[in-house]
Amino acid sequence: MKQQKNIKLRKNFNEIVKGFEDRDCILLIKEEEYINTKQKLPYICNKHKDKGIQYTRWDNFRISVGCYYCSYEYRGKNRRVGFDVICKSFSDRDYMLLAKETDYNNNSTKLPYVCPKHKENGIQYITWSDFNSGCGCYYCGREKVEELKFRYTLEYLQKKYNDRGYTLLNPDYKGTDSYSYFVCEKHPDKIQRVKFSNFIHLGDGCAFCRDERRPRGKNHYLWNGGVTPEHERIRKSKEYVSWKVKVLIRDKHTCQCCGSRKGKDLRAHHIKGFANNPKLRTDVNNGITLCKYCHDTKYPGSLHNVYGCWDVTEQQLTEYMKRRKEELLNAN
Repeated sequence: MKQQKNIKLRKNFNEIVKGFEDRDCILLIKEEEYINTKQKLPYICNKHKDKGIQYTRWDNFRISVGCYYCSYEYRGKNRRVGFDVICKSFSDRDYMLLAKETDYNNNSTKLPYVCPKHKENGIQYITWSDFNSGCGCYYCGREKVEELKFRYTLEYLQKKYNDRGYTLLNPDYKGTDSYSYFVCEKHPDKIQRVKFSNFIHLGDGCAFCRDERRPRGKNHYLWNGGVTPEHERIRKSKEYVSWKVKVLIRDKHTCQCCGSRKGKDLRAHHIKGFANNPKLRTDVNNGITLCKYCHDTKYPGSLHNVYGCWDVTEQQLTEYMKRRKEELLNAN
């Protein structure tokens, strides 16, 4: 089997030699030593003979532009931005670029520049990748931070709260991560709290006003005419929930089919169908504990996966449990 697998993966040796030659490389292996395309092949690149012998698999080499160092140079050449573009970008932001074209190697080269607003701070350095992502003068950045700190004063925030009909109760302001306590004019008997940052940036506010705006009844996207199906009402009733708990307790929280005891996976199943036996829906003697792998439809080989979701008879349940237990014994 191993020889057949190697034959399938094997490529014509002459094609491999030609592939290396097309990329200006010399393959250092004879045809007798060649096994398959998963083998690491030794070679030398004529452009980088000083790097010595390199190794690669043919599957990787055939999709590359050459040796490891050729590929690295190719990627760097393609990613390198023209110096004219860099000069224009600096001038558009009113910065004086002091670097020459010979000083620029790639996007990671630190370029010297002067900010006209902060000439007294001297020459600053930044890479093109950082500059292109929006970074700039360090001192301009610090000024923007200070402006934001000054902007969010207690007086400023009080005005914002008043504009939305709130009364701010905080005696002081300790930063955007601190909580603000306020009263809504529509709900004056409720004192609420919210983070300053959530109030400013996310628009959080009065929870009671938010609930009132929430779509209900006919305006809700799940509205189906105001009629809840009978079986849904029964399954959500206290009697039905109590029935499920009693069935699980009686069976000692153990699947009666495979013996699983994982609480989250257990289900209470009706021995005689739920739909055709309305008087037995909450009868404990009509229930049996099954795990989700023996009961739920989505698991292949489960009861409802084999017999469907409707009208599963007591006889089908008995046949399934017998067959399931035999399968588990044979597997062990």
